[in-house]
Amino acid sequence: MQYIKLIFLFFIWVSLIKNAKGQDGSFDSTFGVDGGLVFSIADKDDFGRTLAVLNDDKIVTAGWYNLIDNLPINRHIYFTKHLPNGDLDTTFGSNGIVNLTIGSEGSSISEIEVQSDGKIVGFGNANGNAILLRLNIDGTLDSSFGSNGVTNMTSGASFEILDNGKFIVSGGVSDGFNVFFSISRYFEDGTLDTSFGDNGTVVADISPERFDLNASIEIQEDGKMVLVGTTYTNATERKAIIARYLTDGTLDLTFGGTGFITTSVGITPGYGIFSDVAIQEDGKIIAAGLAEQEVGGGLFDTQSLLVRYNQDGTLDENFGTDGIILTDTATNGNSLINSIIVQPDNYIVAIGSSAEPPPSFQSYVTCMKYNSSGILESNFGNNGIFISDFLDSETNTGYDLVLQATGK
Repeated sequence: MQYIKLIFLFFIWVSLIKNAKGQDGSFDSTFGVDGGLVFSIADKDDFGRTLAVLNDDKIVTAGWYNLIDNLPINRHIYFTKHLPNGDLDTTFGSNGIVNLTIGSEGSSISEIEVQSDGKIVGFGNANGNAILLRLNIDGTLDSSFGSNGVTNMTSGASFEILDNGKFIVSGGVSDGFNVFFSISRYFEDGTLDTSFGDNGTVVADISPERFDLNASIEIQEDGKMVLVGTTYTNATERKAIIARYLTDGTLDLTFGGTGFITTSVGITPGYGIFSDVAIQEDGKIIAAGLAEQEVGGGLFDTQSLLVRYNQDGTLDENFGTDGIILTDTATNGNSLINSIIVQPDNYIVAIGSSAEPPPSFQSYVTCMKYNSSGILESNFGNNGIFISDFLDSETNTGYDLVLQATGK
């Protein structure tokens, strides 16, 4: 019987959990050491932020490392490639590791995708600006992409690869007083596709608030683009926001009537942030992040947030409470979701962190599994929640996760 494994990344540790309906969410002892893998890139600090699984079940991770301190100006990019059991793939880079320094003011990678030809595309930052870069299968920079393998962009927060090989980059553009959602499209070689929007970029003032901050993008099967983030004028009153665009970059007016929807969650008048988005096979959209709640005595905490929308943008009343789920994984502490995936059976897996209340500095990697109705899956972890302070470390955060199908 085939089963699905789940790989998640937190700081410099990659762990793999069996994660199929009927399995318990325990560590998979066939991966690394007892299901966990620790690897060091530099002598100072290493930060793993994203990962992807190749068709041969090899695993690519990326992030940044520091040789001095964790100021952005001192960051350098790294990639690693691992065999299915976690060992470094020595055919990639230098013994499985690629180190890159782009520019003189720091560089980092926050998201990666793998093309159908096996080339690895990374999105991140260099010299304070967004970048896309592409690696060949062996880890060398692809000289046919951008300028010596790197494309510099004016803005960006997330990206996706289209079926035709083009790249969609979502982000934000400022006029000095406001920040607006933006989408840019690039050709396969990393050059800007000027036939899209206004000379390659679409900028939309999608809410009456001053700041519309994009965090993630997902492409529907019909090519429509879904962006999520947060919107606010007063930073203490944030609202979670979701927008959908047609393939030409115009807002899809069949979604909420305007193309965008703000959802008030948490404390009145609302404090919510979307950090990731996923689309079910039936076209329903799930957005995830955090909401702030009052816990009494003038104190507040954040709780993990899931919201499911129907295809027309209305809240799905068959999910949680009127389409919204708040999960408190840290009593009187803080919890949030950084990344989500939807399994083929519409079960939802989310990863993020939980933190104990002050004065403690202890935080934990937190992985949750929900059924298609939004109910925590009782046979996963502890009543649907898996929490770990891997290697008894004090600071732990889950950033990214992917599904790996074995027996292919």
